[in-house]
Amino acid sequence: MKVILSGSVYATYEEAIQTYARCPWIGFTTTIVTGHSRGAEHWASLWATANRLEQLRCSDNYWTDGLMGRAKRNRYMASIAHGLIATWRGREHAVFDLIQQARYRGLRGFVWCPAHGLGRQMSAKGDLLTLWEELEERAAIIASDNSFLQRGEAEWRACEIVCRKLDSYSVPVTLKWKKPEPRDIRDSPWRDRK
Repeated sequence: MKVILSGSVYATYEEAIQTYARCPWIGFTTTIVTGHSRGAEHWASLWATANRLEQLRCSDNYWTDGLMGRAKRNRYMASIAHGLIATWRGREHAVFDLIQQARYRGLRGFVWCPAHGLGRQMSAKGDLLTLWEELEERAAIIASDNSFLQRGEAEWRACEIVCRKLDSYSVPVTLKWKKPEPRDIRDSPWRDRK
């Protein structure tokens, strides 16, 4: 499953690892979607490399989009992912926007606030809810059939089975906006008006 790992730019390595350890469904992660920012996104990339997970890195294009670059990146990340795990200190607007985008898209989420020691889960909605329920059901079946398997291994095997179906399951991405090509003024229908 594609899961967004993001959070505060001021998050330490220990806070990010603590977030991943507290998330009850981290074992279903096969691909992480993250940005290029420092802090939690940097630690997420290192964690994914250490755990041999595939990474999709999305960058906000500040030079062309200005201050809206982060919001566009959050919207894009939420449109291609199935879940969100965030380390949030309660102040950063970009992380709050990402959480709102995840809620809007119906992603399953886990948000950890290390400053207060609070964690909150968001349940998935719609087709993604069905997908997550199927994953948990398959993981429970695999774990009960093979008593020697640990829960994490069962979750990983369930992901392998269900992710084959994900190729047919596609989340529509409507955020690929292209800058309009400059037109010649001679082609304008208003050119001959006086």
